[in-house]
Amino acid sequence: MQTEAKVGIAVIMGAALLVLLLGKVERWTRADQVGTTLVARFDTVAGLELKSPVQVAGVKVGEVSAIRLRDNQAEVVIALYPDVAIYRGAQAAIKSTGLLGEKYLELLPGKPEQGSYAEGEVIPQQPGSGDIDRLVSQLNAVAEDIRAVASALRETVASDAGRTRLEAILDNTRDFARTLNDKGPRIMERIDAILARIDRGEGTLGKLVNDPNAYDDLQAALEDVRGMVAQVNKGEGTLGKLVNDPALYDRLEGAAGGVEQIAKKIASGEGTLGRLLTDDATVESFNSAMDSVGAMGDRLTRLRTFITFRNEFQTRTADNKGYFTLRIDPGSKRSYVVEVVSDPAGRANLVQREITSGGATTFSEEVTTSRKLLFTGLFDQRFGDWGVRGGLMESTFGMGLDYAGLDRVNLLLDAWDFNSVRPRQDLARLKATVRYRVNDYVFVQTGMDNFLNTDIDSAFLGAGLTFEDEDIKYLLGGAVSSLN
Repeated sequence: MQTEAKVGIAVIMGAALLVLLLGKVERWTRADQVGTTLVARFDTVAGLELKSPVQVAGVKVGEVSAIRLRDNQAEVVIALYPDVAIYRGAQAAIKSTGLLGEKYLELLPGKPEQGSYAEGEVIPQQPGSGDIDRLVSQLNAVAEDIRAVASALRETVASDAGRTRLEAILDNTRDFARTLNDKGPRIMERIDAILARIDRGEGTLGKLVNDPNAYDDLQAALEDVRGMVAQVNKGEGTLGKLVNDPALYDRLEGAAGGVEQIAKKIASGEGTLGRLLTDDATVESFNSAMDSVGAMGDRLTRLRTFITFRNEFQTRTADNKGYFTLRIDPGSKRSYVVEVVSDPAGRANLVQREITSGGATTFSEEVTTSRKLLFTGLFDQRFGDWGVRGGLMESTFGMGLDYAGLDRVNLLLDAWDFNSVRPRQDLARLKATVRYRVNDYVFVQTGMDNFLNTDIDSAFLGAGLTFEDEDIKYLLGGAVSSLN
């Protein structure tokens, strides 16, 4: 056989083999494209593109086949691989491989017992999921709040006198910390004795907590109030006559007329009070004197400092959470709070374990925590019995509200960590506290922490000590005298 014939036969056989292989590849490609198609809707899909990967637990299970606008929302069509089933209860979220990485679609696993999604069904969006742009915007807002708090603190200590006073406060705090380290065991023994008395039902607080008759006494008090209201409605007693007697209105009307006449005389400059209020020279002198008195009062009472040590026992994990708080009160019903928190659950990690038994493999998840120092910097403004605060709360943006209109009892509500990445914390962290002041220095408290996230919420019991700067100076002076 000639060489040209051999080459021709080889070319023909090669071409036939190439056509066969192309047919196989085409069939494999079509097979890969066969699978369930699902839909997810989002407020925004900025950065997500066609062919973007779809992942479950970090494993690619499909890709984005189409993105379209429907009812002012972005609708994403998900093409899954043929052997992939997404179970009901799953949720969709748009995530990125890093701060500036490419976007991908993450499917949070559902529950197999609920069955899998059928062709064309809609997977709900994960609540609270957001894009990087929204996260950067929120971080900018937090930074602005921090700058505002820092600016306010800088204005407070801008003068030489303010810096000197702050340095003195810090020196006193260090000295007090050393003294407290020496006398701390005795203080804790005293606190334990107080709590033991409360458990035994001794004292006012002990009876309030343990006495089963407290409810009956409260009911009796309410009945007395109802009786008093009934007497007032009937016109009985002084208050009843004040509310129901029509003659009283006439007398008040006459008194108002007399007051009006006096006011007219004062307005026309008659009498001593009239001259005092209408004579420009007198008014100017009086205002100048009052300004001097006010300035002196401001200098005397402008800046007060409070130091608080507080501990909370978390009932779910049997851990203790400690707080050291410095509150600076320059007056005008506002204050600045700086706090260091030792949180036993400051770091949280989700650990997945693979368990193989009897040839079957299952996975389990466990949240592990470790202690971490967190920082708080807040601006607090009072409005009567109500207080509003905001700023940096346990190293994230937060805000709080408290009510102090009850005798010795304060009600507090704090919210922070609105966009948490902690495992099993899907909602913001909310903490409700009821605080009872035993005296000016000692308080006890209880409440519920993180109660919106029921998997990791915890009740707590706590106590604390509060000292003003004058108290610290007195304690330090007494300690030095004792040592001498």
